[in-house]
Amino acid sequence: MQHHLAPVIASVEAAAADLLTGGATPGVAVSIVQGGSLAWSRGFGLADPFTGRPATADTPFRIASVTKPFTASAVLQLRDEGRLALHDPLVTHLPEARRIGDPFGVLERITIGQVLVHLAGLETDVPSDVGSPPGLTQHELLARLPEASLVRPPDTRWHYSNLGYELLAILVARLSREPYADRLRRTVLAPAGLTETAYHPGPALARRLAVGAMTGPTTGTWDRAPDVDSDHLLGDGGLWSTVDDLARWIHVQTLTTDADRRGDGPRVLDGPSLRELQRPLALVDLDGWGSAQGPGWASFRVDEDAWLGHTGSLPGYRALMLFRPDEGIGAAVLTNGTARPTAIAHTACRQLLAAYRATAALADADPPSSATGTTTASGSGSGPQGTWHASALGITHTIARRDGRLLLLDAGQDPAALEPTGTPDEWRVAGDGPAAGERVRHVAAGPGGREVLQVGGWPFTRTD
Repeated sequence: MQHHLAPVIASVEAAAADLLTGGATPGVAVSIVQGGSLAWSRGFGLADPFTGRPATADTPFRIASVTKPFTASAVLQLRDEGRLALHDPLVTHLPEARRIGDPFGVLERITIGQVLVHLAGLETDVPSDVGSPPGLTQHELLARLPEASLVRPPDTRWHYSNLGYELLAILVARLSREPYADRLRRTVLAPAGLTETAYHPGPALARRLAVGAMTGPTTGTWDRAPDVDSDHLLGDGGLWSTVDDLARWIHVQTLTTDADRRGDGPRVLDGPSLRELQRPLALVDLDGWGSAQGPGWASFRVDEDAWLGHTGSLPGYRALMLFRPDEGIGAAVLTNGTARPTAIAHTACRQLLAAYRATAALADADPPSSATGTTTASGSGSGPQGTWHASALGITHTIARRDGRLLLLDAGQDPAALEPTGTPDEWRVAGDGPAAGERVRHVAAGPGGREVLQVGGWPFTRTD
């Protein structure tokens, strides 16, 4: 798809210029992921509007709440190690949480999984002192839990909670018996190769930091944004990162197959656990159906297409990541002002997905060669590839080969791989979609000599 990248870059550059012209941010950095890897990145404007230092692709910005999927990854690691279950009550591992105000009498039943998906009913933050920057140290937060409260019973509606993710970070530190920042660096950041992502950047990174800015009293002037202590936002918003590092983090999010195992290269979770982290479980906007929440990552609609990602916002900084793991495409945008970079990210995503689909359509149009075709026991050259329909169910399935793998390509659903079972001409549907786990069997000469594709026990006949 490299020949499709030039128009994507041109559109992103124009969108970045528009954002800077708006006068609400001095600098912006963008990275684009294609084929699962960093394809392009660049900085625009100023990383430091007070000295004139330019923004580059390796300028570290605060990523704010884009920190939360890192915390969720650390929680699922502990789950996979057998140290907790997502259905465990939060108070089982964090008894101090019993001091949170509970007007509904449900606190004992709130689970770790509900906290991950923002369905616990926790208020957004522990009220901070008037005039103080946001956040508290973990010790201070535990001491001030009686000032916090539930705002609704769990599982009644999504309610975003920084407090919940701070409690998850404390839980991770307690169960792992190491400081949270150390645990995250050792088990998530370092294995993923994120060398420019940190709570407290060292000297080399510190010289490059983007300076957060707010619009000044007159046009074209800036005021320095208030400083925020990363130790006050460990679980929910304290990380710094670069767009290049976030592109690497998107690459990690594409490693979702059953064969992907934690500890193999940059993999920080097994493939099935990573799919679980990405699965949307709760609608955020019940009226518009534009976004949903999973245990870590959110899901956002760009036009009619769903993208995984997360937003971030702190005084003087805005962040946005969007990606589609199955297609290996995505974008990360960071700014050091008050303007949200949504237009830049959406521009990149629309064009990347259009380019991917155009390339896939060309590949599907090519006739299968003997090297890539599937051969059945009866000698059929196309095997299960094609379009199949079950009139009794009113369901159509399409099966195609891409990059050496058989895929189930159903309208409105993400592609699902067909994994061999060891029996000739028989597969099981992988992934987490509606047909996941079902058996698919191709019979070249079934009853009456008809070619049949049997899916979940139902016969489908070829229509192409």
